[in-house]
Amino acid sequence: MAAAKGSKQDPLDKLADLIDEKIKSAFEDRDRTQKEASDPWARIEGIVDRAVSKHFEDFGKGLEEGESKERKPAAERKAGGGFLKALGLEDEEAS
Repeated sequence: MAAAKGSKQDPLDKLADLIDEKIKSAFEDRDRTQKEASDPWARIEGIVDRAVSKHFEDFGKGLEEGESKERKPAAERKAGGGFLKALGLEDEEAS
């Protein structure tokens, strides 16, 4: 799935890539679980690795959400008014 965003990929190829990725992930998880069961240091490394990965996934999602909010037009971002509008301190023309 390292294809460029703009290129069209055959749906069957896309499905095959997705299946291959899931199979590799399952085997890697199984191998890691077996190694962590016998080696305490591998278990600690796995715990840290998963925590860091989760942190960066959440960070990436936050960046994507922030970018999507920035792309919205100003009228949509200010929709619903806000604190100043609720108090009557903001002009209708300014929104």
